[in-house]
Amino acid sequence: MAAANAQDILRYGAGDRMNFVFFTSALLALVLFANPAFAASYHCTVEHRFSEDRRSPPAELERLKPTAEINEGNAGNGAVMSRCSFEPSVGKVTCDRYPVDHIAHDTFNDFKKFYVFRSQFDLQIFRSLRFVENNGRGGIATGTCTINH
Repeated sequence: MAAANAQDILRYGAGDRMNFVFFTSALLALVLFANPAFAASYHCTVEHRFSEDRRSPPAELERLKPTAEINEGNAGNGAVMSRCSFEPSVGKVTCDRYPVDHIAHDTFNDFKKFYVFRSQFDLQIFRSLRFVENNGRGGIATGTCTINH
């Protein structure tokens, strides 16, 4: 027996209400996890970088090309964060990689925050794919992420 609308659901017994609750929960989970903000791999380009006493000029950001990358494991197997930039002494982009110690997912405000405790930094990605990185030493970087497939 299929319900045509919410009023019909209320007229049926508790079993049909339970089916409605189950269906609604399953649909909500599908919508949340089909959202790009829950993808497994992000490439985040730094557009602004600030510290307590300095703001990185655009020319510096263009020259150093700082980025952050997050690769989440499958089925909750953790994540790895990479912080990359052009290294003039070697003439190429180099990356430092860190295992992510904790991932906080705020479903109410729809963002994920990745923590690396050893280095005392974190990166927060919002649904809009904008990000904020706190380097743990008084510096903040912001920019936009793309999803890698």
